[in-house]
Amino acid sequence: MNHPLMPDPPGVSPPRATSNNADSFSSSSESFSPPFPSASASSAASTTSPPETTSSFRRSIRGDRRSWGDSSGFDNRTPAAALKKLSIKDATTDLACLKLLMRQGSWRAIADKVKEVKKRSMLHFPDEQLVYSTYLVLALMKLRSYELAEDELLAIGDLNSKKFRFEHHGDMYPGKSGSMVPFALRWLQAELPHRLGKTSTTIDLLYDLLAHCNERIDFLQSSMEQLSKRESESREESTVTAEDKQEESVSATEDKQEEETVNAPVEEEGSTSPNVELPSEEPAISDVGSNFLPSEVIEDDDFGDFVTSTVDEGNTVYSTLISRWRRRQEVVLCSVLGHHLNRKDYMVCLRWLEDLVKKRPHDVVVLSKFGYVQLLFGDVYGARRTFTTVEAICEQQGRSGSSLMARLLARNRGLLYFSLKQYPKAMKEFEAVLELDPGDFVAANNKALCLMYSRDLVTATQVLETALQRYPLTALNETLVLNLCSMYELASMNSVESKRTLSAWILRLAPDDFDLTCTRL
Repeated sequence: MNHPLMPDPPGVSPPRATSNNADSFSSSSESFSPPFPSASASSAASTTSPPETTSSFRRSIRGDRRSWGDSSGFDNRTPAAALKKLSIKDATTDLACLKLLMRQGSWRAIADKVKEVKKRSMLHFPDEQLVYSTYLVLALMKLRSYELAEDELLAIGDLNSKKFRFEHHGDMYPGKSGSMVPFALRWLQAELPHRLGKTSTTIDLLYDLLAHCNERIDFLQSSMEQLSKRESESREESTVTAEDKQEESVSATEDKQEEETVNAPVEEEGSTSPNVELPSEEPAISDVGSNFLPSEVIEDDDFGDFVTSTVDEGNTVYSTLISRWRRRQEVVLCSVLGHHLNRKDYMVCLRWLEDLVKKRPHDVVVLSKFGYVQLLFGDVYGARRTFTTVEAICEQQGRSGSSLMARLLARNRGLLYFSLKQYPKAMKEFEAVLELDPGDFVAANNKALCLMYSRDLVTATQVLETALQRYPLTALNETLVLNLCSMYELASMNSVESKRTLSAWILRLAPDDFDLTCTRL
């Protein structure tokens, strides 16, 4: 299961493990994902074939394999929180409820609720209609109803149409201007052709969307510079005005003192300084105005938050909006890289990442992703140099001791050892990641693969089973389940029974978009 807002591609098999060819095992390692959250699971890892002596160790452990015939033990060890979901009967049609349904993967319920709202004509404002349509398109894509999603997008029409601008509905939105289209809807529109078998069209649309993000960032940066310049000039003018007033006040006071010296007793001398009121240095949000900031960048929300976001205290309007659009830029770039990885366009991905590295030379996450693609490309020695650079940067920045960086460095070393087929060393690195974060199912999956290639299939299956049982909300991933079921096939003559028991458990917990074909039944 991918990010809840990123539909899975149709008919794409889960990602594979390292360099050779195989049908049985895959790796969910985020190591081989694009530098940002991937739009498809299939862009996450590499490929490895089972050892040539698979049949020899399959016979040796068959008698030790415990039975999965009784599913009660598996169910009893499932955390109660994983079983608690919002009841469909209790769900309402408001956006907060739809968002909650989305987080728990109840995509069918979302589609039904949105259809109910539209049928009852409960939406009276164009921006509300677009928000609910976004939820519907997303739900249909998650449910793999791509033709219905296409029909819904066709019914919406051109997202750049004037009817989707606030100024076109002045009576409903007085004083507002810009686009009311949620950014998520633009992204879904770009991704849909891939699900319909038109990947080239999707890549073209994503590049257009990336250009749109770049334009917004450039516009905001330019506007922020203009605003800063205007504020600087305002401060200079206010300073000059204040000095002039102070000089006039001092002169008037001296004249008055001279008069009082002549007409009044000497002991009554004194003066009163005038109160100079300086203009505010920080303009109010409303003062930014449509001349500098179209409301599109405020109302045009991104994934998950389809309502207007507030500006955090301590941040200027522009810096907040620039951060938001840069995040959107990275999401789109992630999608572009994911599609290029699926097509094995490794050089294209490396050029993109190289450009990012030049812009952010000390970003260890981007550098690590660059190394992961090098591993996919087969450049193991290049990846080693990249990971060495990452460790040097962490050391220079004094961040090696942090939990986040320690996990990143251990993961990098583990993947490098895995590519070199040094499985015991790789397993120790993935174990180090799990010590810092026991819920890291990616590390658990990779540890299991190391055990499998080390001919310890029993322990490998136990590692994956434990991850599913203890952390079902995060570990319930098609890649991990595919690997587990493939191991069942190697380990037992009764693999079908084991996989059926596992499938029954998955049905109780999995979101609506979980692909049960990964159980290989």
